[in-house]
This record gives sequence, C-alpha cells and structure tokens, in this order.
Amino acid sequence: MGFASLGALALAMAFPAAAQVASPPDSTDDGEVVVTGSALRNQETISQRRKALGIVDSIGQDDTGDLADETLAEALIRLPGVNDMQTLYGEQTAKYMSIRGISPDLNFVSFDGIGMFSASNDGAGSRRVDLALIPTQVAQTTQVYKTFTADLDGGVIGGATNIVPYSALDGRNQWNLDARVEYRPSSTDVDTRNALGDYADTKFGGSIKGLIVQRFGAQDQFGVVASASYTQESWTASKPNINARTYLTAAGRPAKEDLSDWDGNAAMPNRVRTLNYTKFRKLYGGYLGLEYRAAPNVTLSASAFDYRQDEDQTLNDYRVDSIASPVYSSPNVARMKIGVIRPFVNYDRFATESRGAILKTRWEIDPATVLELRGAYGLSTFDNTDLGAAYTYSPAADFVTFDMSKPRPTFEFSNPADMVNLANYRAYSAADSTNAADFESWEGRGDLRHNYSSDSLGLGFAAGVDFRTVDAARDMTTTNYVVPASAIGAIGFVPGNASFGFPYQTVYVDLAKFNAQVKPSLAVNPASSASASFASDYGYRESILAGYANAMFAADRTRIIAGVRIEDVDYRAKVPQRVGTVFNGTEQRYDGGYRYALPSVSVTQDFSDTLRLRAAYSKSLGRPAFSDIAQAELVNNESLTITKGNPDLRPRKADNFDLALEQYFNGGDGLVALSGFYKKIDDEIFELRTTQDRGGILYDVTTPLNATSASLKGIELQFIDNDIAWLPGPLRNKMGVSFNVARMWAHMSYVSGGNTIERDNLLFQPDWVINASTYFKLPGDGELRVAYRWADKNLNTVNAQPYADYVLKARGQMDASLRLPITERVIVKLEANNLLGNDYSMMHGYFSERYTLTQDRKFFAGIVFKN
Repeated sequence: MGFASLGALALAMAFPAAAQVASPPDSTDDGEVVVTGSALRNQETISQRRKALGIVDSIGQDDTGDLADETLAEALIRLPGVNDMQTLYGEQTAKYMSIRGISPDLNFVSFDGIGMFSASNDGAGSRRVDLALIPTQVAQTTQVYKTFTADLDGGVIGGATNIVPYSALDGRNQWNLDARVEYRPSSTDVDTRNALGDYADTKFGGSIKGLIVQRFGAQDQFGVVASASYTQESWTASKPNINARTYLTAAGRPAKEDLSDWDGNAAMPNRVRTLNYTKFRKLYGGYLGLEYRAAPNVTLSASAFDYRQDEDQTLNDYRVDSIASPVYSSPNVARMKIGVIRPFVNYDRFATESRGAILKTRWEIDPATVLELRGAYGLSTFDNTDLGAAYTYSPAADFVTFDMSKPRPTFEFSNPADMVNLANYRAYSAADSTNAADFESWEGRGDLRHNYSSDSLGLGFAAGVDFRTVDAARDMTTTNYVVPASAIGAIGFVPGNASFGFPYQTVYVDLAKFNAQVKPSLAVNPASSASASFASDYGYRESILAGYANAMFAADRTRIIAGVRIEDVDYRAKVPQRVGTVFNGTEQRYDGGYRYALPSVSVTQDFSDTLRLRAAYSKSLGRPAFSDIAQAELVNNESLTITKGNPDLRPRKADNFDLALEQYFNGGDGLVALSGFYKKIDDEIFELRTTQDRGGILYDVTTPLNATSASLKGIELQFIDNDIAWLPGPLRNKMGVSFNVARMWAHMSYVSGGNTIERDNLLFQPDWVINASTYFKLPGDGELRVAYRWADKNLNTVNAQPYADYVLKARGQMDASLRLPITERVIVKLEANNLLGNDYSMMHGYFSERYTLTQDRKFFAGIVFKN
C-alpha cells in the first residue's frame, strides 16, 4: 500500500468522528482550559520530577500521543545531560543514549520495569539498547533515573531508563491516528544505478501510526491499549574519509609512540577514500496491552510488543590505499605515491527486531501495601546478509598531494584520469556473509511496598527479588571466493558526478552484474571461509539473582530512604580459539561470576512547598559487555576495524554522589533545578586502539581493558516555564520555554606499554550538552515550536596517545514544528528536522578531520485525528 493510499485510508477512518465538534479546541463545555501540545509535555516532566523519590527526568506524550520525535532515541536527547552516540557507519538517526557522559553500555533500559537487551550493532554483544527501534507512541512516559535506589538494577552508572506504557484502567479513554508525508531533499549527489534491495530513488517517504486506549465492561473492569506504526524512507549519504596519520623521523621512518623523535612535519594519511550509500528503511510494529480488574484491589495485565526494522544498504567504497613516501614541500604539504586503488561494493540487508511479553499482577493488600509480580520474556534479533566484491589497480606512477594545514585536509591527484580508467582494474576479492545474532532474556521479579510513595508519611519499606537470564549468541557464516584476476569490463562504471568532499570521479562496481556474470564461475576457498565463519561466533549466558530492601522514613518536609541490593552474577562464555593460524570450530569456555552488596541512601528536604533539596549516594556496577568477554575477533572490512574480547575483564564499580536543588513556581507550570554529581569509578573499561597491517591494509584493532581508575563530575541546570507572564503585549502568557545545560569533567588513568597514561575524558563524554526549545501559542490551540540541541566534541576511541584518538566533532541541530488545529479533533502538523543542515564529523585527534557523514534536512506534513 502506497502512502497516498495510507493517507486516504486515514481520512476515511477519521473524518466521520472528526466532524462531531461540540466546543472550541481550547476549552471544554464547562469552560475548563485544556492543556495541549508542548505545555502538556512540560507539565508531565515537572510533575514526574516533583513526585519522584529520587532525581528523575522524564518526557511524556502530548494530547495526540506524539513527542514531536519519531523514536525514543530522538525524544530522550531533549533531557538534561542526555546525548546520542553515533557510530557513523552510515547511520543517520540517534540510536544509543549516553547519560551524563557515560557510555550507553553502562546505562540500563527497561520496559515497564523489565530489562531490555539489543542484538543490533551487528550483533556485537554490547549492552547498549537500540532505542531507534522503539517508536515514541508506545510510551505514555519515559523516565530517566539519575539517582539509584536498591530497587533499580545494579548494572547502571549513567542512568536507568524506564519505558512506561499506557494503562487503560489508570488513564482516560482516547484514540488518535497520525499520517504524515516526509520530504527529504538530498544533500549529496550519489549515483544510484547499482542500488539493490527496496531502495527507491525518491525524496518522499512517510509514516502512519495509531493509538487506542479504552476501558470497557459493566464496571469498566477491562482495559485495552493498542498501538501500531509504519515508517518508510529512502535516502543517500556520503562519507569522505582521510584516514590514519603517520608521524615520521628525519630518516623517514615511523616516529616513536611518544613522538620524541618526530621530525616536526605534519603527519600524513596513508588512505583517502569516499563512501557513498543508498539506504532504505522500513520500521513497523505494534503494542497490545490487556488489563482486567479482577477485584477492586487486584489488577491483572498481559502485554506484548514487536518492532522490526528492515534496511537495505548499498555501499560504494573507493579506496586509495598504501599511500607512502612523503616528499614535503612545506611542513604541512607533501606529495606521496599511491600504492593501490580498490573500488568495493557491499550490499547489506539488515533486519533488526525487538519483541517482548509481560505478565503482571498488582494486589493492593491494604491502602498502604502493594504487591506486584512480573514475569517477562524478551527477544532481540539481528540478521544481516552481506554481499561484496572488489577490484584492484596498482598504478606505477600516480601521486596524491595532501595539504594538512586546515582542520579539513585537502588533496590533489596527479593523474585522476588514470585512476578511473576501467581497463586498469582486475578482480580482487569476493565474499558473502550472513550474520545471525539472538539475545533472549527471561525475567521474574516481585516487589512488596508498604507506605512507600511520594506522599507517604511515617515508616515504610520496599523489598523484592529479581531473577534474570540472558542468552546472547552470534552465528556468522562467510563464503570467500577464489577470484582470478579478470578484467572489470562491463561490471564497472564511472559515475558522471564527483562525491561530496571528494572532488574526483570514482569507479563503481555493479554488484548485480557481478553476481549474475562472475560469481557463478568462482570457486570457494573452503579453508578461509570456514576460519572466517568461526572467528566471529560467540556464545554468552548471564544469570543474575538479586534481592533488595529499602527503608523509608517520611515526615512533613523530610524523606530518608536507605537500602541495599545484593547481586549475584554468574556467566559462561564460549569463545572461538585459533588452532595454528585458523579457526576450525574449537571453542574455549570461560566461567566466572561476582557478588556485590550495593548500598544506597537518599535524603529529600522540603524547605517550603516549592523549594526542595535532594541528596543521594549509591554504589553501582558497570558490567562488561557480552562481547567484551566472549568475542574472539570481529573483522569489519567496511570500517577497517578489528575488535577482540578480553575474558579477564572485571566489572566497573562506581560510587555515585548527587545533590540537587529544585524550585517549583508558576502553579506547577515552572521548574528551575540545579543538580551536581560526582562518580568515582574503579576498574573502568575502555577500548585501547592500535593499528595492524593485514595484507597491505591497515586495520584499527581495539581490545577492552580495565583502566586503573576514572571519575566524572558535572552540573546540570534545567529551566521550564510553560506560561511566561512578564512578556509584553501579545506575547504575554503565550510563550513557553524549556532549557537545560550540562557541564561535565572527567578523568581516567590506565596502563599502556608499562606507562601510566592520564586522560581528561571518558568514552562518549562531551564536556557540554545543551538543549533549548520555545513555543508560541497560536489561536485555537495551535502552536509554533523551535528546538535546538548542541553537544560538545566527545571521545569515540581511546588510543595510547591522544593525537590518534577518534573524536566526534561538536554538533548542533535545530528542529521546528507548527501545529494547526482544523477542528477540535483534526490537527495539521508541519515539521522540519535539521534545519541548519549540520553534518556529523569525526576528527583524528583533536584538530584534523577524519571523515564527515552527510545529514539531510527533513520536512514533514501530517494530519492527526483524535477524540
């Protein structure tokens, strides 16, 4: 069904109901003002912060079930101290959340209190959760806990995110249907002739989603929540890449690691390449929740969700490699000989799915005592089919001249016509692979609370047990072909246009023709295929048994909570082992475990009805990623990286200190909060990066290690005013604003090569994160909203020396939306994302640019129907 048909269906379904207009959209029949849009979301944020037992930031839906962001990943980066982590291998959406400068692998994500795990990111075995897979529509509220009490999972250092689904029995009846069209003018000119899969050469995409929350039955004892969504888009992207840096001595040899014998000339690259993508994405799925109030004090519920994302990606990679022997004409300019040129093509079919089911019982034993029991199942899968081929040419006398004087280096080829002469190219390699990763979890937990809520007085307690098992496995199958040095012929072509950031024509490989005309005649290399297949497999099982107890004392203006959580963790890892120089299926099993007591205490002091001070201390863990322990070796020929595991890793141990002052004003429509935090982390895990030559190609090799120590401190300022009364004239009581800023300082020390190295940053930790949005109320419940977010540079890899680090460049993004009610039940929305057209750039060290991944502007026109 096309998007025009979807839009027509939406209109047909919704207009009969939409025509029943009884009152203006900004009031009810009795004159009560209805809060909508951004004001409603801000009110939810303030309310959740005020009633929380700790420091909790949250984001909620507006009256149309919309967060003005498509996925939870995009929505959560509006919160204080929350930033997205980009891996930049073709992604153009936020996926993983860094909280307070802490890696996404050290955050915990739960759905209705049950842990979530994610096999995305090539099934790499990380603990980060792909929130780009979860539409905002499923969550009534999403909470980010920044202080940790004993009832929260112990494996969290940055923050614990909990997705709270709608409840029909505890909320109001509602429904909405939202259809929108996307227009995406491409910022790149990528030749799409060899694009495979479902990619469509169009600037248009779109989505449709719906939500219904309904009670029914003679006493409204039944409830149903159902939502579904579908999104589809195609786009292109480019990523020019000037890779690696070689510092030389006066004799022309590589300098020592500490650069003590460096000749002072600019370090020169040994590779320049351009990567051009065609991308197709389809995200779809839904949620179903059923509730039954069996008695006035007993509620039973069953819920399930299933979300899937299918992506087709064709990558044209033109690599100019083994560039060497610089001859300097100035300290920043050198002419170098080109060793080899290789055009690659890779087609990937990515399929990522996250599903889960939860059974829950809530028994209100008496007005002050509640028992909740939960049982849950979760499954996250990642499947990829990767088909690739490459050709090669070793020119006799082609050169490139680099100018490294500016942050974005420039280059000039001496004979560009020779570099795109198809007669020069011969077949180099061909390989197919499949990647199947499954993360399966089972969890059961019980929680008993007595007199334990934000409005309780006197003594209370909370106690519970939690048992969870997670099985993570990846099965890779690789077929390496024996490729004779045949001419490229009609398999190759030269696009008429140059690429973004790469001002020369390149050579493309037509994979469809290669698969049809060349591959059927190729023999398979069984030895290398078998070894490559086994090398990237792994298996990991983790079992956690936890028990906790919290005691609370609450007076009129003082609340104290103290507790302890005991966690017992066992794990078993199966790691492929080399036999000689190959992997033949032999595995090494590693068994381990640990047990920790994790105490916590928090104090809340109200100086008045609107002024509050919070203080908290907790001890928590940062569990190693599954693949940190279980992975033997993963070779990525697209990103030219190799990752290895380390079965001797210890979990991180963090002491967390928090202090916050909160002032509520404007009758619940305003909040100003100043928070400070300090985290002392022992056995911090980082990935040390080195360089390794494999067959003339340089790969970045990363291995996880425990640092000696690390620390992080920071401050967060949050300000919300929904209804600014002091503005003049027509602006008075028509504008609202939300602003937050986080400033962080970090320190890490680790041992490399027998030397202790001190660093003033942590992985994925920016120094500054800023978010701001303002909205203006239009007549008839309309709204104009502008939002801007900015994150400072942050570290993506740790090298033995900072000059070789990969650092994500600081970036800002401006978004805007216009809400125009047509009737009480029909709303038109116009939205624009990335209005300033900001790209993502990765730096090599802190000055020289390594690559830039283009980011498009996106424009949306949608219509919402609601009750």
